Amino acid sequence: MFGNILEDMAQREDFSSYSSFLFDLEKWSLNKIAQVCAREQGARSFLHHLVERKVVDIQGKLLDCISTCNSSLLEVPDDRKPFHEWVKQFCQDTKRRIPNLHLPDDDMKNLLLFDVKDLGFFSEEVRKYVADQLTVDMLKRVTLPKPGQVDVTEQVLLKLPDKPHLAIMKHVTGCTEQCPICHVPCDNMTRQHEKHRAELHYPEGVIGCATGRDGRLVCSICTSIVTTDETYYDGRNYKKCKDHRKDYPNWIIQPIQNDSPIKYWQWVMNRFNEDFAQLYSYREGKLPHGWTKITKQEAIEDLRQAYATNTRAEHASRN
Repeated sequence: MFGNILEDMAQREDFSSYSSFLFDLEKWSLNKIAQVCAREQGARSFLHHLVERKVVDIQGKLLDCISTCNSSLLEVPDDRKPFHEWVKQFCQDTKRRIPNLHLPDDDMKNLLLFDVKDLGFFSEEVRKYVADQLTVDMLKRVTLPKPGQVDVTEQVLLKLPDKPHLAIMKHVTGCTEQCPICHVPCDNMTRQHEKHRAELHYPEGVIGCATGRDGRLVCSICTSIVTTDETYYDGRNYKKCKDHRKDYPNWIIQPIQNDSPIKYWQWVMNRFNEDFAQLYSYREGKLPHGWTKITKQEAIEDLRQAYATNTRAEHASRN
């Protein structure tokens, strides 16, 4: 999935997407998910279909709650006030099965003031309403953005109680730990992993590192300097790259091999060298000659190779 994201950005060649991805992954994810949700499907947006499915899911769970209450309480003797018991159990079941569904306490208390004699009739009327009318009424009360309204869709997603874009982001990007040297996110998609790694590390200029000598963006990649005396900044102090394991023992930064796929971020650095320089108010990086010769297609092919290797390694670790 991570490789697909990077390939899509390369195809679009949109620097704003890269800068958002590098510095605010949550905002970037929200925007990308909103774009998908705002796409037109039929006469409505994809988000409308998602909400409709969610409402139908709620409807099904409510019907299950009603059925459970009926099974356990319809035969309760009248002196135990079965209606009150039914309401209490219904509230408990809905909170357990649909935790994000808010049933106002005052409304539930007011409902208990009624004295319903025919519980069977009452529960059947509730069941009919939930089965036949609830979804229509709920969808009428929801104002959803029209197809193409990405900004409005973002606001809708932010207001949802379970923040679905965060769950999707976590599923897509996996671990959120960052490389201590170049800050690339860990792309280990294996659950409950202890060791962090990334297939493709950033050139340091991508995250705004520049030389103090002439203010040019730095082209070093941490996988090529990880065994050297070159330094990195950990937020407080400058430390030698070769000693990073002392402070970050859970990060595995493999020294670069001759056949390692590294062209992707080299191409990005070359393609957006001027943009990165303007973003950080530095001079453009003085790129190695080979970087300027890398084509977008070569970068994408290298990217695919990297994440194909990553996928095979993850499968092997699970077996």
